[in-house]
Amino acid sequence: MTSLPPSPSAVDDRPVRTGMVLVIVLVSYFMIVLDNSIIFTGLPQIQAALHLTPAGLAWAQNAYTLVFGGLGGAVVPGRFLAREAG
Repeated sequence: MTSLPPSPSAVDDRPVRTGMVLVIVLVSYFMIVLDNSIIFTGLPQIQAALHLTPAGLAWAQNAYTLVFGGLGGAVVPGRFLAREAG
């Protein structure tokens, strides 16, 4: 048995702002790349100040990327989309 398409009254009338969502995701991604560039530039100073081994330096860089990348790339757009949907 095939299903019928939803009736016009069942379709959500709110405008879809995919362009705005795309801009927010792209700006978030740009901020992650920019932050990684800043961290990469400062790695020698971070290593000297914290007396890190190369493995410890990789942990520091990955932790920074995960924390701020997760906040910028997931939380901010997620909050925006939740506000738009609700």
